[in-house]
Amino acid sequence: MPKDLPTRKTAHQREERRMRIMVSVRAGASYETIARDENLSRERIRQIVALSLKAENAANPVDHNRLQIARLEPALLLAARGIANGKLQAIGQLLKVLERLDKYGTVVRTTDRYSADSRARLLKKLNDAAARLHSAAAPAQSAPGDPGESEILEKSKSDLADL
Repeated sequence: MPKDLPTRKTAHQREERRMRIMVSVRAGASYETIARDENLSRERIRQIVALSLKAENAANPVDHNRLQIARLEPALLLAARGIANGKLQAIGQLLKVLERLDKYGTVVRTTDRYSADSRARLLKKLNDAAARLHSAAAPAQSAPGDPGESEILEKSKSDLADL
């Protein structure tokens, strides 16, 4: 058996490697640096990142753009610092970074977390609580046997606690 053949990684080891790679990518490391650290090719790192992002994008398609923006932030700071120190070469670099940020920033949008049904339930609870508080504010109009102000307030608190 030749000694120079690589040993196969278990699924657990591959997942740990994938997580290390994604942490490095989010920290702003280049694919070349990660490939050198993980003893893989740059292309293999790109494939691993693409597959990971594809899986993550199924849950939230905006994450890839946020990841790219986070990766560009250190470059933006360096270019801005270079310009502040009077280095004219940094202007071109700053413009490139800003162009990339514009590319990813225009696609980022907020996601709608609540359905129409959940909004309707929330508004109903808030309206019910407001109605009880309003009726508690006018105790002179309440008839005998109606719940007291403290009971109404407790009921409103319990309704709001469900949110």
